[in-house]
Amino acid sequence: MKKSLKVWFVAVFAAFHAILYFLSPPILWRSWAIYLEPIEGIILGPEAGFYTALISSIVGRTIKPTDPTLLIFGVIAEPLGVLICALLVRGKWRSVMPIYVVMLAS
Repeated sequence: MKKSLKVWFVAVFAAFHAILYFLSPPILWRSWAIYLEPIEGIILGPEAGFYTALISSIVGRTIKPTDPTLLIFGVIAEPLGVLICALLVRGKWRSVMPIYVVMLAS
């Protein structure tokens, strides 16, 4: 994929991810953006998908702040979920195993 096309995809998915975060009702502790994460990982791949989710979650929580204890779900878990999904789709499950071991150990 060309670099300019990849930047365009990152920008579009980051904007869509942030918009879905804004459209989420305040009652739910999760946002609608989590349904976009697997698609980001599949289409963009591990690196671009991770950065897309990281940028959009930081932008979304900067503009519409939430409880600081829930910050871990957005800024850490969303990009990590996209990364894991992209690695599994690419068949690199050996890279995913240490991440799961760390998560289960914690």
